[in-house]
Amino acid sequence: MTIFRKGLMAVVLALTVAIACGEKKSQKIPQDIEKDLFQANQDFLDRKFDTALENTGKIIKAHSAYLPAAVLKGKILFFTKKYKESQKVFSDILKQEPGHQGALLWSARIAMLDKKTEKEAEQYLLHGLNNQPEDFVMHMELARFHTKTGNLRQAMLEYQKLITTELELANAYRNYEALLLQHKLVDRAEKIKAKRIALESGKAK
Repeated sequence: MTIFRKGLMAVVLALTVAIACGEKKSQKIPQDIEKDLFQANQDFLDRKFDTALENTGKIIKAHSAYLPAAVLKGKILFFTKKYKESQKVFSDILKQEPGHQGALLWSARIAMLDKKTEKEAEQYLLHGLNNQPEDFVMHMELARFHTKTGNLRQAMLEYQKLITTELELANAYRNYEALLLQHKLVDRAEKIKAKRIALESGKAK
């Protein structure tokens, strides 16, 4: 594993921990818990799902109110296709912290998997965007939701918001381009593609 990847994972995990802990500042955190969670997250990234789930479970058993561990458990269950169990985890988090951004996001992703519940996804995403209007991932997922449910206009509006606010532009351009091509809007797609290539070339420099 490269030093860059280790550093990147450390930053991502630190942000996850900081966000979750910031939502409940009174929560006391043992000094070694972040190290244990980092290792569980490392196992998750290495697709050692059984080990990750076991170690995350130990953290939760010892510190049941520690939300970052619960979030990781929900993600592991999602990636192992245990969607009902995953949804239960995120539902429990939302009972503790109704505005928890991560739980809202993953609840939306799970809801989108089933035609019967996909409309619920929009409510989770809108809740998240009400909390944090410039949340890039929420906007991307909302665009994906509108694409999946056939609302082309709303999907385009979401991608336009991302491009306008300069949040992760390359990914937004790429998805917007794909959406336009899907609906045979070739001329518009070509313009977006040109902007994306120019942007990626600039980043490469």
